Amino acid sequence: MNNSLHQSVIDLSFPITGRLLPSDHSYKLFGSISRLIPETHEASWLGIHSIKGRIFAPGVIRLDANSCLRLRLPCERVPWVYRLAGATLKVGNFPIRCGIPQLFPLRPSNILRSRLVVIKVKGFEHTTADPDSFCAAVSRQLEVMGVSADVNLERVDGADSYARRIVRVGGSVIPGFGVILRNLTDEDSLRVQAQGLGGRRRMGCGLFVPVTQLEPHQVQLGHSLVAAANVDE
Repeated sequence: MNNSLHQSVIDLSFPITGRLLPSDHSYKLFGSISRLIPETHEASWLGIHSIKGRIFAPGVIRLDANSCLRLRLPCERVPWVYRLAGATLKVGNFPIRCGIPQLFPLRPSNILRSRLVVIKVKGFEHTTADPDSFCAAVSRQLEVMGVSADVNLERVDGADSYARRIVRVGGSVIPGFGVILRNLTDEDSLRVQAQGLGGRRRMGCGLFVPVTQLEPHQVQLGHSLVAAANVDE
């Protein structure tokens, strides 16, 4: 991705009103958006962030004043999705109504986090890759992008284990890990945010956001690789 292209990518944030959503809502949300805007169904240029909320019940989150629908896309695609403003989306059994969006440029950060990255790792086609193999796959993708970063898997708060997470796509369960990238240059940070890593970006996967401070539990240094120039060291 050249400089002008990744500099044109932005986050478009729609305030939403509603009460509840399924915790695992990414696939249902994408389906609802693509029914309203059929052009987004095969849109490789689109990333759809998961909507944040607070745990309400098993499998359900409660929306709050900060909940929003955020889309990551090139500026020139904004008119394609602007019809979401004022629209009501049905996500599973729960309706949400979208307000007038705000545009936010990507901002560089030397630390980025993605809640879930899914990558097909050779030899692990039918199961979750082990942490070392997954880190190596992330590093290979960064190397292809020309990005140098320390690759870490996120850890679960209060547990000595990694943040293995899943996204449900129809009847399939696709596993992956939470990923943290550190020691990025500004240019590399913007490139990763614009391009993402792995697949399923329209279902919230592989989308990175800046992190101002890491909690002690979030990073496991035991499974850390240096991407790009130092990938084999």
